[in-house]
Amino acid sequence: MQESMSRLRSLSAAGKLTVAGLVAAAGGIAIQIASGADYSTVPPGLVILLVAAGLVALATRWWWTPLAGLVVSAFLLLGGAVASNTRDHLGDPSEVGVFIGTVIQPLALVIALVASVAAAHQAGLPKPAPDMRNFVGVRRSGRWPSAAVGRPRATGRGGHGGSK
Repeated sequence: MQESMSRLRSLSAAGKLTVAGLVAAAGGIAIQIASGADYSTVPPGLVILLVAAGLVALATRWWWTPLAGLVVSAFLLLGGAVASNTRDHLGDPSEVGVFIGTVIQPLALVIALVASVAAAHQAGLPKPAPDMRNFVGVRRSGRWPSAAVGRPRATGRGGHGGSK
């Protein structure tokens, strides 16, 4: 159990910002609904955003999880840009709650999109190679000991290490 827990990666700052952006975009939808905007009973955008935020936040074991935030935020950002009701909500600031929720949603999606790119880049980077100067058997001068270069050791049995 402890070994499996040690393999879990902690969420990077970019990952945390991705989750925050996705949750804030979901909050923008909730504000729109609370202010009377026309949404279905179970708004799919809200559900998709919260599932993606949960995946990015909780499934840190896999390198690809930040891509969920990237795909969802890009999909909803593009979908919102072409939706006519988004333009209607932004064009009518007299409905303050709907207007604020509509402004919050794309701003949060842009933040989540940029942060998820950074988080995916960080998650996909290979670990650096160990510093060979600290390797056991390496002399302080930086040269390898003669046994490590492949020169056979004398064993006292005729120069070859075979057994009888």
